[in-house]
Amino acid sequence: QIESRGKIVALIAEGCSAVTEAIAEISKHLQLIQFSFLSSSPALRDRRKFSLYNQIKPSENGLNFLRIDLMKRFEWKHAVIIYEDAEIFRLSAQNLAELMKKNNIERELFFVSGQEFSSNIEEVLTKVKESKFRIIFALFYANTAQKLVCKAYQMMMPSSRYVWIFPGWYHYFSD
Repeated sequence: QIESRGKIVALIAEGCSAVTEAIAEISKHLQLIQFSFLSSSPALRDRRKFSLYNQIKPSENGLNFLRIDLMKRFEWKHAVIIYEDAEIFRLSAQNLAELMKKNNIERELFFVSGQEFSSNIEEVLTKVKESKFRIIFALFYANTAQKLVCKAYQMMMPSSRYVWIFPGWYHYFSD
């Protein structure tokens, strides 16, 4: 928190986007400015909803332009996007799919539900394994990504046939 004359005037937000969003919804009613260095949900860019929130890190949508550049650099024409059913990943996955479409990159989009993760992820990975897609954008929280990688390993998918691309911020939350 940042204080001026004994009164709190600003907050430095949590690194988790879901927590940051909840605090940002409350902080506007208290007239508290909020800053975040790690939260990256595209939803936090909504100035009507989060008028006093300031995001220092680019949103996940901003990183999608880099993902497209990577696809172009290596002349990859097909990719699959697998994402956890959470707002931060859903918005980013939809934006990435739109950018792929504009850039004539064939894509497939799958979401994985947390409640049915085990059966759902195996079904999704089976579809990917049976398809022509070898570039996989995996948009998940770190703990779910670990389960995904374990399942992919069990299914013999982390071989040189696949390129797995995960968010780059997992190291902020490791033990």
